[in-house]
Amino acid sequence: MNYLVGAVFDRNQFEYMDAYQISRRSYKDNLAGEWEELLVAGDYPKPMIPYGWAEMHKDILKRIRDLVKAGNNVLYAEVDTVCAAPIEVFGQYQDMMMFWLTCATNDAFERYMNSGVIYFPSTAQPKIWEVLEDRLNDYDGAVWDNFQVVTNAMYWAQDPAPKMVPELNWSPYVANPLPKESAKILHFHSSRGVNQMLEAMREQMCRH
Repeated sequence: MNYLVGAVFDRNQFEYMDAYQISRRSYKDNLAGEWEELLVAGDYPKPMIPYGWAEMHKDILKRIRDLVKAGNNVLYAEVDTVCAAPIEVFGQYQDMMMFWLTCATNDAFERYMNSGVIYFPSTAQPKIWEVLEDRLNDYDGAVWDNFQVVTNAMYWAQDPAPKMVPELNWSPYVANPLPKESAKILHFHSSRGVNQMLEAMREQMCRH
């Protein structure tokens, strides 16, 4: 089975739920294959940072791990992403895929990949789950991008590291060899402002 997974910290965060609905509608229009939608949300501890943020991210990673180990393929796409053109992901890649770079840097990695769109196939190298188990034992919720740190550690544990696919995680805030018109998944970065994100997502959807 194939799953499209997303997450919100609190279902009462109406702006994020609006973004989720816009985002998932775009994937229903453009993501090929048969797949089911899974929204990860729960009664996570507050305040969100650092306590609830860490619990939500651990929940996401554990659910994805369990789905993949049960033989499923998972495309994780954050609520601030829009699938702007037809794509085929499920069954197309043998390894865990983080498709393009992030705007931040991290000295632990030669290239720091963005965690907004990640593909976890059932054929992923087992070593990524070994890395995850180690990281879950000491998950640092005080680091705002620790989810990205953990997923990068998993990604770079693969040998060889997969080839990047920049059109599947295009952001206006990150240098990309492709023009926006060639992008298939657009990433609007809620961290830059929720209202700005929603406006950009709605504008994008109106074009299709």
